[in-house]
Formats: sequence, structure tokens, C-alpha cells
Amino acid sequence: MKTILILEDENKLSTILAKKLNTLGFKTLQASDGKEGLKLLTYNSVDLILLDILMPNMDGHEFLNQLHDKHLNLPVIVLTNLDPVSIPSGVQKVLVKSNTSLEDIVTEILYYLNP
Repeated sequence: MKTILILEDENKLSTILAKKLNTLGFKTLQASDGKEGLKLLTYNSVDLILLDILMPNMDGHEFLNQLHDKHLNLPVIVLTNLDPVSIPSGVQKVLVKSNTSLEDIVTEILYYLNP
């Protein structure tokens, strides 16, 4: 079973994503900020990360820096309403929340987990 880490501070969106992914047979872990996400990565094996950029305590940019510093080469899909140009390199895909359906997110996840 593949595991997806959802880093999203909007609890409602995080819950919707987790429920959908669970029904498709994925295990999900949820964190509301980058610090919590890094802790989960310490104790869990993860196959893909869904990452919001604007989060409290540790934002998505800092999380990505920490991820790269730890040499963790995991696929990352960014979900944000920020201008995609402002997203740092090293992510597989940037999806704009307001323009992306749940099914589109699932399609991207399946693409990166089942190449």
C-alpha cells in the first residue's frame, strides 16, 4: 500500500483529500504545517507528498528546503493558490487549488505513483 503525506493547513481540504485517497487504497498521513510533516517523515515511509505552500510554523518553501537537506528524493505535488512561478524547483507538479478538481489531483497522484 502506497502512503501519501498531505501537508495542508485547511483542515476541510485535507480531510476531503485523505478520504478520497483512502477509498482508492492509499494510506494517508496528514499534517497542518511543515514541522509536523517532517516529524511524520521521520517515523513513516512515504511515497508522495501533497504540499501546500502557505502554512503556519513552517511553510512549504522551508519544508522543501529541509526535505532536500535531508536528501529525501520524494515526488512532491504542490497545491496552492499562489502564482506557480513563485514555486521553487524540485517539485513534480504545481496545481492551483482554485482551478483543480479532486479528480485532477487524483490523476496526478496516480501518474507519479504508477509511471
